[in-house]
Amino acid sequence: MTHIHVMKIDTEAEQTHRDNLADAVRHSPKPAGSTIEKVRWVKANHQCARIGGVLVDDATANAICAVYDALDDVNKAKLAALPIRQMAAVAWKLVK
Repeated sequence: MTHIHVMKIDTEAEQTHRDNLADAVRHSPKPAGSTIEKVRWVKANHQCARIGGVLVDDATANAICAVYDALDDVNKAKLAALPIRQMAAVAWKLVK
């Protein structure tokens, strides 16, 4: 069975929107501190930011904070030690 891949040709408006979004992310304020502090900044400011090379949106930040706040101290340390991708994956699994 063969699959046919259809390429969508972007209109000029779509490309401009994509470029503007990329510029907004590049020029957004950079949160400082530990990974959890950066995640809390994203949640509090309803922004997105690159954390550890990964773009984190406010919904993901909210999920991570909800899970982190519900954990005991031992498990908080374990979650905080994870890379941001794994932290987000764990948070989404536990939130669902």
